[in-house]
Amino acid sequence: MPDTNPGWTPVGEIVVTQIQRDRLTGGEPNVYRPDPLLPVEQLAVTSAGVLGALDGGWMLDVHHDDHPGGHRFTPDRALSFGFTSHYDAMADRFGAAPPGIAGENVIVSAERIVTQADLAGGIRVSTSGGDVVFDGPKVAAPCAMFTRYLRGTPDAGFEEIADDRAFLHGGIRGFVMRLDRREGPAVVLRTGDPVAIRPAG
Repeated sequence: MPDTNPGWTPVGEIVVTQIQRDRLTGGEPNVYRPDPLLPVEQLAVTSAGVLGALDGGWMLDVHHDDHPGGHRFTPDRALSFGFTSHYDAMADRFGAAPPGIAGENVIVSAERIVTQADLAGGIRVSTSGGDVVFDGPKVAAPCAMFTRYLRGTPDAGFEEIADDRAFLHGGIRGFVMRLDRREGPAVVLRTGDPVAIRPAG
């Protein structure tokens, strides 16, 4: 069914919802560890961050303002988005790359690479409670530890991973977004919710 709202381009639907219970890097030596990632039944999103629903309760994402061990480095960060097409590209380059392994809260099915320019006008999710728009896309910059994790070379030097890290930049590793709704109830996102994007203008 064609989209009747001018400027919005349907992309796909949410296929993964998850939270980070803790930081994904750390230890000695400092490495990337996906263990804190937790698939959840749905996400509740406010301008303060994300909570994940699981077994009748709610858990804070590590980037939520109220998480005791949180690290919200990006101002106005509500949640992060990734796309299955980006994971296809990672898998082609590095081998297996399960959707969500980079830590995004939401993975959306897509048939093409989605750039920051594609998202300049926002991401719209059609939820059971109505349409909601996330805006202000910022690239989720790939850290050296994640790049080494994908390569399977935990001891590789910075020069050795430079090309792969550059490949992951520009949005391949995902985007962090803010919520344009500053008041009112949390936005609830679930798998199956349709997603559309809009460039600027």
